[in-house]
Amino acid sequence: MSQDDIIKYKNLYLQAARNYLQNMQLNISFLLKEEQSEAAIKQVHIDAHSLKSQGQIMGYKNIAGVSEIIENLFNKTGNEKININKDILIQIQADLCRLQDSFTEIEKNGKELDLTEIIAKLEKVRN
Repeated sequence: MSQDDIIKYKNLYLQAARNYLQNMQLNISFLLKEEQSEAAIKQVHIDAHSLKSQGQIMGYKNIAGVSEIIENLFNKTGNEKININKDILIQIQADLCRLQDSFTEIEKNGKELDLTEIIAKLEKVRN
């Protein structure tokens, strides 16, 4: 995508990204209370997938990286390959707050935050 396209679509991207993030936050809060909700797990997976894909298109590699790991974690959960406990959910909640901070940084300065530490922490959970 060209720099002109990124500028052109930035506001639309941020609007959609914030909606995905809000949905993930709501479903993770729900999972903290009701851990076995297949609907909430599936919705986090879908929202993370959408956020990852759109982040990749816009060139926001850190946002896409965090989203991809969350997508994979919740795909594994849905397929019963991994058990996401409350500690992991709390970590993901904090990570989602950093995604929100990154959206704000994009809005103000046109650049995402460096989220490599979050990516590394989530990679440990995924593996």
